[in-house]
Amino acid sequence: MFRNRELWGLDCKYSQITTNTHLLEEDDEDEEPRRYIPTGAIQRDYPVAINNIRAHTSRLGYGENYTVEMGFSGAEGVCLTNHRRYFEKFTGPIYEPEVYIRQSITKEYPTGKLMHDFWEKLFSEVGSDLPDELIYEETEK
Repeated sequence: MFRNRELWGLDCKYSQITTNTHLLEEDDEDEEPRRYIPTGAIQRDYPVAINNIRAHTSRLGYGENYTVEMGFSGAEGVCLTNHRRYFEKFTGPIYEPEVYIRQSITKEYPTGKLMHDFWEKLFSEVGSDLPDELIYEETEK
């Protein structure tokens, strides 16, 4: 938390992952390693972290509405994973150096919907539809 009452969560864990050339098929040996974002791992880990941050907003008296900014700096050249596809496991690359969403939400706005909004923005940057596993379902929290 900063003096101006901003709460930040930073995570560089998933932003520097690259494919391992020694794991590629023999016919892919000319392929260069590529940076990618593991969407499944982020979809698993980030809602927990976001919910923890959101719990602090309630305890600190932020009220019913606040602004959320969620993004990816250094995104240029990074691909997104489609882990349930067999042939096209990567989508991209992203051509913008930064991709982010900034929106005002209520404290009841579901974290799953916030993640959906973020994924929608990222996948729109690579001209791809959102994979089914990242689509928000109303029954989620």
